[in-house]
Amino acid sequence: MDCKDPPIFDVNNNFTHDLLRTLFLFRHTYSEFHRYIAVLLCCFGLLANSIHIWVLTRPRMRFSSVHSVLVCIAVSDMGTMTSYMVYITRFEFMADTSGYPYGWALFLKIHVVISIALHAITLYLVVLMAFIRFSAMKVSSSEWLRSERAIVAAIGIAISVFVLCIPTLLAHETVPMRAFSTDGEISTRYRYNRIVQSEFMSRYNSRTS
Repeated sequence: MDCKDPPIFDVNNNFTHDLLRTLFLFRHTYSEFHRYIAVLLCCFGLLANSIHIWVLTRPRMRFSSVHSVLVCIAVSDMGTMTSYMVYITRFEFMADTSGYPYGWALFLKIHVVISIALHAITLYLVVLMAFIRFSAMKVSSSEWLRSERAIVAAIGIAISVFVLCIPTLLAHETVPMRAFSTDGEISTRYRYNRIVQSEFMSRYNSRTS
């Protein structure tokens, strides 16, 4: 996929150059600590959302439409954190500069799309929950107070978001590359590539070199 849109940043502008250099420096400094912070946050989030689901699915609470949406939000957040935990473990703590087997490169591509989709699903579920509460204020016996209606709407939101994320999936690729083992054998490894960003970075590097 070749993006024909004009570049967001003008790398020939001195202010833009200084700003990007500052951001890249901050990224380099923070990246040393990010993986540890991310793991702690993901572990805490998984535990907290598990408790959240356990409480909201108790017999006295499971028939509320708002509670059903909250459970769906918790499941979505747990999916995001689980995917990110796998990513952090494999691609940060066990990083391989020579590339990865195709399965892991494919996982990274899917992880990017899944993370975007689950974040979007969470946001739209919050909108759905607000709509349910607004409907209940207008009509106390609204159909949206039924748990089944809320679950169907949540599933519809999830399917719609995943369909809309297909272009994002197409904007990423796995690139084969050669790697040499310690005994000199040549093997095929893969790396993940963001097509649009790679074009910008190549232009930025040519500007700074």
